Amino acid sequence: MKLKPTKNLKIYIIGGLILVLIAVSILVRQAVVFRVTSTSPKLPDVTTFAPYVKISFNHTLDAKKVSVDKASFITSYSVDKNVITVKVNNLGSGQKYTIHVATATDTSGKVLKNLTFSFTAAAGDWDKLSKKDQQTILDEQAKKVPSVSDPVMQYVPYSTLDYIINPVAVGDGNAPLTLHIQLLMAPNTPLDQQPAILAQYKQEASDYLKSKNIDITKYQVTYEQVDEQLNGR
Repeated sequence: MKLKPTKNLKIYIIGGLILVLIAVSILVRQAVVFRVTSTSPKLPDVTTFAPYVKISFNHTLDAKKVSVDKASFITSYSVDKNVITVKVNNLGSGQKYTIHVATATDTSGKVLKNLTFSFTAAAGDWDKLSKKDQQTILDEQAKKVPSVSDPVMQYVPYSTLDYIINPVAVGDGNAPLTLHIQLLMAPNTPLDQQPAILAQYKQEASDYLKSKNIDITKYQVTYEQVDEQLNGR
């Protein structure tokens, strides 16, 4: 015996088809319309340690037809496939910044103009950065030569069995130096003892600089825990 479709069943089928068509049309539109898809890090998450802001699009970009306006905090930018990487430096905590992409053109000729990406840099926590981002920051800073006129340069680099202090330049070299302090954790140190030991090593480094009449508060200081191995670092 054949069952005749009920009126309600027909309504449900038609409604379902309409929803499918709407979903498909949205997906097609998202694929066709040239647009920004994301930033990395997300703009509210940019900190003073951020080495770059990556702006992603849903289409492959024409690198020769992408333009990012100059700004004091922008060192350079590059284009790779569908991503613009804007390298930033010397961000101040609580300061507002805006990246202005004057033009972004995809490989089919579609153009986006006057894109702005504003953020307020939050105070950074070195220990919360990924190892990759930490290395990127150190590599960028290593390319710059610290100003020998800074009084701290008479006393650093400096190392003990507990810590190493290295100076790194930021910005164009006229900004205050950053002091990168590596805290050397001995092998097999119990985890519950490490916070107190790290605090002690930080104080030792601060006391050393103070003994040389260096005001550590005038510098941005970054700390890195280095877990030493029995066969060396």
